[in-house]
Amino acid sequence: MASLKWLLKRFKVVVSVLTLAFAVFLFWPPLRKRKMPVSSQHSDSAQRRQALEVNQSFIVQAPAGSGKTRLLIQRILSLLTIVEQPEQILALTFTRKAAHEMRERILGAFTQPESEDEQTATLVQQLKARSDYAEWQLEQCPSRLRIMTFDALNQSLVRRTPLHTEYGICPDIEEQLDELYREAAHQTLAWVEDKEAHGVAIRDYLKHQDNDYGRAHQLLAQMLAKRDQWLTQVVTGQRHSDLHHLLQQNVTLQIEQHLLAVRTALSPYFRAAELRLMAQAIEQLKANEQAHNLILCEQYQSLPPAELTALPAWLGLHQWFFTSGSVDNIDWRKRLDKSQGFAAPSEVKDKDEKNRRAQLKEEMNNLIATLKTLLTNEEITKFKELALLPQSPLEEQQAEFLDALAKVLLISVAELKLLFQRLGKVDYIEMAAAAQAALIHDEQVSDLSIALDYRIHHILVDEFQDTSFKQVELLHQLTQDWQPSDGRTLFFVGDPMQSIYRFRDAQIGLFIYCQTHGFNQLPLTVLTLSANYRSGEAVIDFVNDNIGPAFPTSSDLSVGAVTYAASEIANTSKAVGSVQWHCNYDSDVNQEAANVLAIIQRHQVQHPKASIAVLVRARSHLNEILPALKASAIPYQAVELDTLTAHQLSADLIALTKAMLFPADSLAWLSVLRAPWCGLTLKDLTLLTERTETSIRDTVLDLSPELISPSCRSRFQQLQQVLIEAYNTAWQPSFSRWVEGTWVALGGPISLPSDSQLDEAKLYFSTLAATPMAELYEFSKFERRLSKISLATPSPVDNPVQLMTIHRAKGLQFDTVIVPGLGRTPRTGDNPVLIVDEELAPNGRANLLMAPLPPKGETHSELYRYLKYLEQKRIDFEATRLLYVAATRAERELHLCATLSWHERKGGINPPSARSFLGLLWPTHEKFIETKLGQPSESQPTTLSHTVTSPQFERIPATWQRPKWREVESRDLMNNTVSKELEPPFDWASDLIRCVGIVVHQQLYRFALGTEEITREDRLNSIAILDVPYLLNQLGVTKENQQAGATLAKQALVNCVTDEVGQWLLSPHREGAAELALTSHLKPEIRRLVIDRTFVDEQDVRWIVDYKVSRHEGENLEGFLDQEQERYRTQLDLYGACMRTLDDREIRLGLYFPLMKAWRTWSYKS
Repeated sequence: MASLKWLLKRFKVVVSVLTLAFAVFLFWPPLRKRKMPVSSQHSDSAQRRQALEVNQSFIVQAPAGSGKTRLLIQRILSLLTIVEQPEQILALTFTRKAAHEMRERILGAFTQPESEDEQTATLVQQLKARSDYAEWQLEQCPSRLRIMTFDALNQSLVRRTPLHTEYGICPDIEEQLDELYREAAHQTLAWVEDKEAHGVAIRDYLKHQDNDYGRAHQLLAQMLAKRDQWLTQVVTGQRHSDLHHLLQQNVTLQIEQHLLAVRTALSPYFRAAELRLMAQAIEQLKANEQAHNLILCEQYQSLPPAELTALPAWLGLHQWFFTSGSVDNIDWRKRLDKSQGFAAPSEVKDKDEKNRRAQLKEEMNNLIATLKTLLTNEEITKFKELALLPQSPLEEQQAEFLDALAKVLLISVAELKLLFQRLGKVDYIEMAAAAQAALIHDEQVSDLSIALDYRIHHILVDEFQDTSFKQVELLHQLTQDWQPSDGRTLFFVGDPMQSIYRFRDAQIGLFIYCQTHGFNQLPLTVLTLSANYRSGEAVIDFVNDNIGPAFPTSSDLSVGAVTYAASEIANTSKAVGSVQWHCNYDSDVNQEAANVLAIIQRHQVQHPKASIAVLVRARSHLNEILPALKASAIPYQAVELDTLTAHQLSADLIALTKAMLFPADSLAWLSVLRAPWCGLTLKDLTLLTERTETSIRDTVLDLSPELISPSCRSRFQQLQQVLIEAYNTAWQPSFSRWVEGTWVALGGPISLPSDSQLDEAKLYFSTLAATPMAELYEFSKFERRLSKISLATPSPVDNPVQLMTIHRAKGLQFDTVIVPGLGRTPRTGDNPVLIVDEELAPNGRANLLMAPLPPKGETHSELYRYLKYLEQKRIDFEATRLLYVAATRAERELHLCATLSWHERKGGINPPSARSFLGLLWPTHEKFIETKLGQPSESQPTTLSHTVTSPQFERIPATWQRPKWREVESRDLMNNTVSKELEPPFDWASDLIRCVGIVVHQQLYRFALGTEEITREDRLNSIAILDVPYLLNQLGVTKENQQAGATLAKQALVNCVTDEVGQWLLSPHREGAAELALTSHLKPEIRRLVIDRTFVDEQDVRWIVDYKVSRHEGENLEGFLDQEQERYRTQLDLYGACMRTLDDREIRLGLYFPLMKAWRTWSYKS
């Protein structure tokens, strides 16, 4: 008994101690553990933990808001704790922004692990220990984290193998090379008179295009822009057989896959009784001598096989069940008669026969009812689509054209490649092809591939649903020898429901295929996340309940159909939020814009710090909204929508800039003469072109004003005088100020209708001043720079309303999202001259399909109609995903705006188009919207504080008196705060030498790129194939001077490559940079500087070098070089002063003269 009391006493003490300890644990922060991440409270927490198992490969489906980036970072951190070197991990993204964000978040976790969730903080501590032990120094060397885009990976592969790429030195990548595509197409068609095979193929090609050169040229240029989709298979087709044979095989495979899907769906419902029913219908058809393809089914014991030869029998089965018409209008048969093999009971008197016929009809009706009920919508659609399948894969005329086209395409690719080699620049497609050539050389695995196979142990891919066939092929080559048990892993993460980039060749089917089949030899464990950390409960429920049902119920890889995966709220502490509808009738055209305006104004009052975004499917959906925001002075940022180049003012300024930069550009000069400051009539412009023998500019300067129409004569005279005075002071004090002064003297500011346009002009000229001359001479680069400048309101704030397309919004999130234009349908495209389609074959590889538009006057082929239908189907499926992306950007509130029409005769709302967003939501919201809207009222239309007017043909008054040039030249025209760096006057430098200098600078910039040594032979090869006359022609050099300029340019480049000093300047160095752009804040003004070459040498000295393409043909070379050094001393001292603010090392300045192999240096002194 005593022992029992003792035990009870002890037990009470233990309980008291535990209670006290628990209280301390709860209320004393130093002992309390970090709060568990929210994900641990949800159904996908086990899958998130499993994703960090470093010995397994995974493919993770991560819906919107599920914390995909955090999971990727945790996976990288986990892998870093087990690898020997950080470089063994390769993480691939699609944008530089995403790669930068991922790297910054990893490095940020290093410095502030306490701000991360518990899982991430634990991994960071483990990684720090690993990094310290291995001396990785990741914080000091973040580049050891190999997080990059696919394009950056391609470029790095090409730089490592210059010999395999046929370029010698890694070329520059240009985003837009439409001019080169057109030039290659032009060079290709120039072979038309060739008597060999080239000429025959091109003549056949032109014949099919009705000898329409413009159409044939346009098609070739378009095909070159997307040659990654067809080049490999066209080359294969030409190597082994004619292209049309390859396409026939691919079309046959496509048809048989379709038949197999239909057969699989129908087989469970065609048992003995149904087959007997079909046999009896066939007997009746034969007895009645009815021509029906169903009779072809009698040769089979069951349903026809999934073979091309059985397609007519399948069409008979389709005709038996469905009415005729397009797929959208086809319906199940409601009336059965003798044309389907069902004789009317009323035609006979025999009771047994009458009952038999009635029984057969009843059985058929029951079979139709069963199929309607038990088949999925997708299976019924597949069945209906049998009528679209081409019965003949390729018609004879198509086959002949495609064989000719294949030869022409290969010629055009060869011409394009020559242009690439001559100019030293390529597009992303060529860079990707060169990277694959670096990995597989002469159909053998290259040394680089073997080296990478040894070095890379783990590959992670973000947004895997957006990969293309070429990108997946690159991954195949990188992992071709990986085995499931060798410790190397793949980690693919993405969301098929957010695949909205088909226009960039994203292949959503690849994600689904890898979920089912794995990747190469590696099995992939499939994980699906469901927790949504972004949105409130109302938004999540709306997406699950209303957008989810709009998704297909089964996946179809061939048309990009993916099923919906529901989400659940992860953070219950978030506000519930709301989803609100704003509907109106189309009788009031301004109401939808007024609704958007009211939502924004209300939210800015109620939640001034909350972010608001207006997301649109097409830019035109903002046509009424943008002016309304401007008129109401609501600050906004229109990302890539309201851009500088979208306005007529910019078009006029671009024309003036091009005309003064390229005097021989006739189109630019005609635009200048048509602009408001001159305003010539079309008759006057025609007169000018007819009188032009040299150039439009020279004709303008020499033409008598009396020949111009009286209404324009005064402005033309003033333009002549301005141009004469401008050319007397050409390029002074800088090119941008020269152009700006010309515009002011012409009366440009007077022609502007509002002060806001004056702000646009200031923005244009500040951009022009900040652009290096080398970029201006490749004018398309400058135009792309302008196209990326978005116009904001005059009084920007920290939190403007964001206006953007849904595509642009992917990856972003906002407190409130407004989606206008739900009832609008996208513009349908014209019939393409050639449909090129890449289908996902059963083996996961690309299956090329092509169908040409027939000559004028002929009907479309079956294959053309079928491929066009498939493309439209993919667009429709992507529209559902686009709506999903728009809705899931909202954190708290989602506002949906729609305009509908009223049917007077029927007395109800007209159903929206099935291809509109509202059409997708109509099945779940029809009754709600009808109740909410009611009947249209007779109220007055909504008025906004702006009006949309047609553009007017603006002209400055004929009585306006221009300022004198010296008055213009002497004042700060547009109050620019940024000006181009002023070089000393080039009294000796003609236009030819200036253009030669630009070409030399461009090539020396290429030579100095990269971190690996490039041999002299590679550089000399690049110089040999460089098409300098073409480059000089692009810069406006006349044809008679191009050869002399090319000789000088190549001499300068060869000298630089063979000279000891030149080789040293171009060699890889620490902290090396070429064409380094800096902005100097040194007094008296802000200046834009571009340093040709800078680096740190072995003695830790910072070098700043400027190339000068100067010539000296007389004696006393040393004296000339001394003069040049004094001429440019101020310029280089300014470079040194700017660099001193960034670098405390000793600075040496240098001038290098490649034409003379001469070198002048001196120390920079503060």
